[in-house]
Amino acid sequence: MKNIINNIQEFLEKPYAKRVIFFGFYFIFFIFVFIYIGAVGNKNHLKQEYEKGNKNLFSENGLFSGNFYYDYKVTLDGTLHDYYGKMYYQEESFKYNNIDYYKDEDVYYKLDDTWKETSNPFLFREFIDLEKLNLIMSNSMYYSKTEYEDGIIEHKYLISCNTLNKLLYNQDTDYDDISVEILVKIDNKGNLSGITYYLDTFCKYQDFCNSLKIDLSYEMFGEVHKLVKPSVDNTW
Repeated sequence: MKNIINNIQEFLEKPYAKRVIFFGFYFIFFIFVFIYIGAVGNKNHLKQEYEKGNKNLFSENGLFSGNFYYDYKVTLDGTLHDYYGKMYYQEESFKYNNIDYYKDEDVYYKLDDTWKETSNPFLFREFIDLEKLNLIMSNSMYYSKTEYEDGIIEHKYLISCNTLNKLLYNQDTDYDDISVEILVKIDNKGNLSGITYYLDTFCKYQDFCNSLKIDLSYEMFGEVHKLVKPSVDNTW
């Protein structure tokens, strides 16, 4: 140890020692600068990819216009629940279990000989809600893109179970930092055709199921005509 200290002192006494130290300092400094720029660049790249995806896949595609046909499939512990219908802003007309339903804002009606007010038949309605979808995608991380030979493109997003729970139910949780996967599908014409949520981990944490997958398919944006509100029978 004493020899090392003596060697350092002898080096510092040499006339070129200051120049070596000066250039060595700046060499290390620029190494850290390049590492930082690379890290920020990768982060910005992900951010730009996400922002590009969010803008092109949702806002410009007409999804948030609230005018389209949809097929909403919920596979809960292996059982399929299928809702097929059309949305016209705050109104919807759809079928579930071969029964006709109509939704006007937050009120649901069911056709059973006559139209009568009923409860919400949707499982996990929050995942089809456009405001919730906007929140989910705005807080998701863009992860990757897969292009297929038939021209279909899938964009993969990740969101943590804690964030999802907060956005959907306004509950703070401290689950393990595990993310669920969201796939956004673009058809070969560049149109948004579907969103798939893989929610097994989320439903296990919530302790209401073992497996949960939600598939949303969209088509015919802007082609839904005004829905006619059914004549409701209020007699019971």
